[in-house]
Amino acid sequence: MEGHLDAGLPKWLAGKPVAFIQQFVVMATVSPWESRLIPTDAFRAPLSKVFSIVDDVNNLQVKISGKTRSISDFCLHIPEVLPKFKAKGLLPEYNCLLLSPANFWKGDATVFKEDGQIIKTIHSFQSPTIETAPTIKDLLFGVPSKATGVHRFFLRNKQRLIMYT
Repeated sequence: MEGHLDAGLPKWLAGKPVAFIQQFVVMATVSPWESRLIPTDAFRAPLSKVFSIVDDVNNLQVKISGKTRSISDFCLHIPEVLPKFKAKGLLPEYNCLLLSPANFWKGDATVFKEDGQIIKTIHSFQSPTIETAPTIKDLLFGVPSKATGVHRFFLRNKQRLIMYT
């Protein structure tokens, strides 16, 4: 099969793989949900875990053939962000392409903790129009917006399932 295309297979399946995407799916909730909690608590605790996950990924080291390797030895390095995205400051530049909700706060857990409007921060990068194409939120959360559990407006103070990759 290698070297030629089979009419029944997609083009990207021909030949040896040149890359792969690794995703860790996180589904979290605040439990038990208590009436004294405020609505943003349903988002803050589950999203706060992303910073330790990103740290673990960045600090991962493995020994291969006697050499210690880190994520930067294997990741896709981004030389420069397109000008259209540079102003938003959400995508990595001159570094590994590592996308997560932590990018909304430039990977800084302290900035996240001090953000009193995390939902507003997440949605401030979205166009006010209804978009059918994936948004920056879809990209950084790694799942479609509807699946994240993080919505611009929430009417009730209740437990929520938050999902991101």
